[in-house]
Amino acid sequence: MPKKVIPSDLDFLIPRLAELESQIAEYRWAEQNLDNYKMLFDNISDLAYIFDDKGNILYMNKTFARLTGKRTEDFIGRPFAPLFDEENLKSALENYIMTLDGESPQFELRFKDTGILCEYKSMPLRDGKRKIIGVIGTARDITERKKAELVLRQRDSVLEAIRVVSEELLGAGSAERAFETALKKLGEAVNVSRAYIFKNHSSDDGTLFTSQLYEWSAPGVMPQIDNQELQGFHYRGSGFSRWVDAMEGGAIVEGHVREFPEAEKILFESQDIKSMAAVPIFVENSWWGFIGFDECAEEREWPALVIDALKAAAGAIGSAMQRRLIEEKLRKTAVTLMEAQRLSLIGSWEWDIARNVLSWSEGLFDIFGVGPENLKKDAYEAFIGCIHIDDRQEVDSTIRKALSDKRPFSFEFRIVRPDGDLRHIHTRGQVICNEAGTPVKMFGTGQDITERKLADQKMRESEEQFRVIFENSSDGLLVTDPRTLKLVFWNKKFCHMLGYGEEELKGMSIPDLHRAEDLSRAAEDFEKLNRGEMLFFKDVAFKRKDGSIFYADINTSQIRLAGNDLVLGALRDITARKRTEDELNRYKSNLEAIFRSVKEAIISVDLDLHVTEVNETAKSICGIDRTGIGESLKGLTKSSCSFKCLAALDETISGGSPVEVFRLECGRTGKPHQTVTLNTYPLIDSAGRFTGAVLVVSDETRLVDLEKDLGERRQLHNIIGKSDKMRELFRLIESLAGIDSTVLISGESGTGKELAAEALHYTGIRSNKPLVKVNCAAIPEYLLESELFGHVKGAFTGAVRDRVGRFELANGGTVFLDEIGDVPPETQLRLLRVIQEKEFERLGDSKTIRMDVRVIAATNRELTEKVKKGEFREDLYYRLKVVELTMPALRERLDDLPLLEDHFIKKFSRKFKKNIKGLSPEVRKIFMNYPWPGNIRELEHAFERAFIVCPDSTINVNDLPPSLREYSGSGKSLGGYDEPDERELIENTLRETGWNKKKAANRLCISRTTLYRKLEKYNLHE
Repeated sequence: MPKKVIPSDLDFLIPRLAELESQIAEYRWAEQNLDNYKMLFDNISDLAYIFDDKGNILYMNKTFARLTGKRTEDFIGRPFAPLFDEENLKSALENYIMTLDGESPQFELRFKDTGILCEYKSMPLRDGKRKIIGVIGTARDITERKKAELVLRQRDSVLEAIRVVSEELLGAGSAERAFETALKKLGEAVNVSRAYIFKNHSSDDGTLFTSQLYEWSAPGVMPQIDNQELQGFHYRGSGFSRWVDAMEGGAIVEGHVREFPEAEKILFESQDIKSMAAVPIFVENSWWGFIGFDECAEEREWPALVIDALKAAAGAIGSAMQRRLIEEKLRKTAVTLMEAQRLSLIGSWEWDIARNVLSWSEGLFDIFGVGPENLKKDAYEAFIGCIHIDDRQEVDSTIRKALSDKRPFSFEFRIVRPDGDLRHIHTRGQVICNEAGTPVKMFGTGQDITERKLADQKMRESEEQFRVIFENSSDGLLVTDPRTLKLVFWNKKFCHMLGYGEEELKGMSIPDLHRAEDLSRAAEDFEKLNRGEMLFFKDVAFKRKDGSIFYADINTSQIRLAGNDLVLGALRDITARKRTEDELNRYKSNLEAIFRSVKEAIISVDLDLHVTEVNETAKSICGIDRTGIGESLKGLTKSSCSFKCLAALDETISGGSPVEVFRLECGRTGKPHQTVTLNTYPLIDSAGRFTGAVLVVSDETRLVDLEKDLGERRQLHNIIGKSDKMRELFRLIESLAGIDSTVLISGESGTGKELAAEALHYTGIRSNKPLVKVNCAAIPEYLLESELFGHVKGAFTGAVRDRVGRFELANGGTVFLDEIGDVPPETQLRLLRVIQEKEFERLGDSKTIRMDVRVIAATNRELTEKVKKGEFREDLYYRLKVVELTMPALRERLDDLPLLEDHFIKKFSRKFKKNIKGLSPEVRKIFMNYPWPGNIRELEHAFERAFIVCPDSTINVNDLPPSLREYSGSGKSLGGYDEPDERELIENTLRETGWNKKKAANRLCISRTTLYRKLEKYNLHE
């Protein structure tokens, strides 16, 4: 029987020991490798860790303590689960198990209580037999990277929102919709609770306020748009001064509300705001308002990238607002431009060449007097049809040349409106070509320059008239520089007086014309002239070239030529008069006869007013004859006159000086309305004793009646006025009625030079013959000769038929050459021949044509300057200036304003079918004080404009053009003053004007007649 074997303890232990020995070897290997890992991991910046297969922490490097602030040794040998909160632990366990299963996952976890987010990379930890015995891995802190990525995403979202918002704001939609879209896009991009826009506004005293305009709120967030506390919010008054200081400088206001100043914190906490940011909006470089963002859920940071993006958003909003403002301004400007074009007689045009379509502005239709229907068919041909027949070929050629040259162009032409009105047009244009260089369009402007053409013509005629009158004056005329005393220019009469040739006077000065003993007086006189005084000099001695002396009276006035203040002196040779005065002593024996035969009453009295002598005329004027000699003058006059003469004699006897009483009514039996002028003079005997006085009485009744009759003269051939200057003008025109001399009319633009030319013609001996008017400035130089003298067929390119010139048309009548100063030199020579020889030839023809034409020229330029510069022929200048008419400026004839007012009210009442009665006192005051640079034409335009806009029966200040409405004159009106105040106002005004009655009347807005009546009423004397 086999022996039973009982196992011993040794048999059991031997295999176990072998197993333990193997495990010990593995642990030694693992421990050795673990030490190697530790040495490696201790020197890296990322977190390194080793977990065993039971979830215990075998190792973590020093980075763990840096990231979490906790000691590593407190966790070694313990499970890793406490490192994570519930949400992150679930992911940690899943990835741990995956690693033990042999995978190498990458994942993100956040440490508990730290907010630190790490990116983990795990891999299995194996022993020497490749058996998985744990987990080894690294964790990199990506907290800041994730924040940066979030910021970048927010920035990109904001930038995308800006793009969308810009399109919305710059679109044609409403501002409200655009801003609401902008706030929604930006609020969602930044992920805030609320976004809004505030706009600033100021009170009258400059206090700055702001009000909420638009708002967007996230779902579940209470809107604040209806919060009245935010409407009309006073920055500084509510403790928000730092907002003003910051945002005006372009800075933002942002942060946590708990850190804000107390006033701000109270307001924002009442709206549950935790954090907020406000970015200023600028429009046209001014702080317009701000865009704000609120976070109500939790505090949040505002990274720099997000802030920059929000600034860009605010900039986009500001730019859009600025563009909208600019567009609105442009719209208003376009409306203003259209009105300006209409008022300035300018219109714009465009021509589509291929389609032959013309597009005109409303202003251009007004200028041409046609409507759009006139251009619907064959537009270019329709345009050419509007042009004066004589200009059509030239215009067509010019346009075709511009198309060929493809360059900008400018030219003038005439049109004939449907109503027959001839207008002068100036156009500028530009050719537009396609990519192939073919002209496809033209565009440009057209301006009605008719008035300018007429004004230029009148100016030249005025200058020519001045030249003719200057040269042909019967007085010697001399223009000098009062500062240097140099002679500037002179006429032939002056040369003749002094015996010099015209060239010899060049370079001479005033001292060269006087004796040495007279120079001090001449220097004093010119000092007065420099001060602006107008002087009359009597008995001035002049030295001729041969050394002889002659005497002259000089009347001086200041003139302005070529920007220089000069003095014009008119010399009248009184040498003969001086000789006559020297001979008076030889005729003393005739004084008695002269005394008795003069038409004035002369009565001499002694110191007691007894009559000592009386002439024959005294009987008819005063009712006193020689039987009254020895009688008291008081007794002779007490029953027949007003005793004004006695008062004058008393004043002379008591004061020893002459007295003049101008025009008083001194009636007597048979002459109840007799008007006289009294003069009294002291009588001094040969011993120098005062012995009495002489009374000289002039009967001016007939003169007054004649003046009244003359005063009623208010118009001469459409020239209206009754002022002294206009009466003198009427007198001069009528004096030329039977004379055929050349006349030069001068005067400022708008003074009526053409009317004067018409008056000269129709009151003259040629009134039943043609009056042909030529505006020399309106006709191109190359056409002027043809226009004046005509041409024959073939004389030049475009001369397809014979043409009669203006001079030939005017044969037997009058040619009116307006703007004579603009005639080119070659034409001046032909004009001179026409005036001198009365003959000419047409262009291209050798046949001489004789004609009988009176020449009237007009100018508003100083032709003498053009003569000096060689721009105008001197001989032609003197030929034209035989007689000169000077048209006074309106500011020099303000007494005519009532007549002109009546004329224009009647004229425009008929034209506009309005019943306007007159002007308000304020308007009359403005008219009396305004300088009227445009003269009658400007006055007429002011009335026409007032008639157009006036809604009432009286023209008021608001109806006037802006230039008049805004004019601030210095006039004072007498209206509304009681008598003491009225007397004081008149006296003060007279002192201010140096007792110049005309200036005082103008300032007081009354006539001189009224002023004289007031002076007598208040007994005011200089």
